[in-house]
Amino acid sequence: MTDPTIRRLDAAETEARINALSMILTDAVAHGASVNFLAAVDPTITESS
Repeated sequence: MTDPTIRRLDAAETEARINALSMILTDAVAHGASVNFLAAVDPTITESS
């Protein structure tokens, strides 16, 4: 078995693989993974905290 490789996908490759990526996410959550998404945060808000 080969070691997995993690790499950034460009927009075209992401679009081409969106179904497979969705299946991975769905499977991970179905098996107990906790997945969180955050909207972009304005740095001026976080700097003033």
